[in-house]
Amino acid sequence: MIEPGKVVLVNLGVSIQLPKNVGGFVLPRSGLASKHLISPINTPGLIDPGYTGELMVPLMNYSDVQYKVNKHERIAQLVTIATGEIKFEIVDNLDTSLVLTNQTVNNLDTSLVSINQNVNNLDTS
Repeated sequence: MIEPGKVVLVNLGVSIQLPKNVGGFVLPRSGLASKHLISPINTPGLIDPGYTGELMVPLMNYSDVQYKVNKHERIAQLVTIATGEIKFEIVDNLDTSLVLTNQTVNNLDTSLVSINQNVNNLDTS
């Protein structure tokens, strides 16, 4: 039972063993959240790559009534994601060709306005 405004750590009764290059995100079930205001409190919840162990989800009751979690109820969903190795380097300067400047944003905005005006001026008859 989850009291209003409270968090309960729900043991899913399932253990997993992720490969070392696979992590996971625990996401809410939209129906449970929209109909009952029940959702994992840390969304998305991160499962580290290579995690082995039992799955548990901290559920928050955002409603003003008690909520009973039933056995076999689908309370969250797991999305897995492949990870890669990243090598970080300490550098004195960043590659500015990859930086979005105010001028670039202004140019893009001007181009989009121009495209929008051209589309609006099309004769569709």
